[in-house]
Amino acid sequence: MRAARYGARGRDPARPAAEPDGVQHVVEEALDANVDLHADVLAGGGSIAAYATSDPRPATPFWPLPFKNVRLQLLCSDFSAEDRSAAAHALNALLRQGSSGIQVERSFPLEQIATPNEHAEHKRGPGRVLLTPGHP
Repeated sequence: MRAARYGARGRDPARPAAEPDGVQHVVEEALDANVDLHADVLAGGGSIAAYATSDPRPATPFWPLPFKNVRLQLLCSDFSAEDRSAAAHALNALLRQGSSGIQVERSFPLEQIATPNEHAEHKRGPGRVLLTPGHP
C-alpha cells in the first residue's frame, strides 16, 4: 500500500515511476477540484472517498471511472458519534466475515500505530493493511 500526493496543479511528473500501476485509493476533500486527475491516476479497481465538494453538483468524467471499475464513496461527517461508531463496527464485522469490498492482507491494533506503515512499505502480497481500534 503506497500513497501518492498530487497537488492542485495537476499530475505529479514523478507518478509514472513512483506508481506505474496507478494509485489504489484517493481520499478527497474537494471532489469537484480533482476528479479528472483522479480518473487519470487511479489503478483499475481503485477507489475515491470524498467527504466534501465546492460545487454542490460536481461534474465527473463518467466513462473513465467505470472502465477502471472505480468505486466512488461519498462520506458525510454530520453523523452522531454513536452512528459513526455503529457504522465502524458494522464495516469491521463485514470485513471479518470476508466481505469482498476490499482484500485485507493484515490488520494491526491502534496501539501499534507505526507498525502498519512499516509493514506496508515491505509487503509483497495483495490486500490492504488496516489499523483497527482493537485487534480482531
